[in-house]
Amino acid sequence: MVKLLQTNNPDGGPRIPVVVDIRSGSVDVTKVEITRGDNEGSTRAFHAAVGFDTSAALFPEGASRGFYVEVYVLTEGWVATMQDVLTVEKESDIGKSWDDLVTTSGGDGPIHAVLVKTWFE
Repeated sequence: MVKLLQTNNPDGGPRIPVVVDIRSGSVDVTKVEITRGDNEGSTRAFHAAVGFDTSAALFPEGASRGFYVEVYVLTEGWVATMQDVLTVEKESDIGKSWDDLVTTSGGDGPIHAVLVKTWFE
């Protein structure tokens, strides 16, 4: 499933479109927040928080698998990438949001869009 959200622009200005790509059986994304902050010497690094709705996700009995989240911030001529993975066995393992996605990149100009992907492996 693909859907469109919006998020506030951490640099001010108009809201930023967020394209969400949810692979079949994965976890729905309900919100995305992009901010800037310090990370490993970069003072304008992107940080992301992603909110989830796990009610429609498929969790097989007794199986553990990796839940992946990728966030791509598309600027003028650059893509800043953030990724995290968590081994999960049940819905409550994921939580309602992940607030600690971060990259050292601050992009190379205005933010044009954000792409978020979620899937299980």
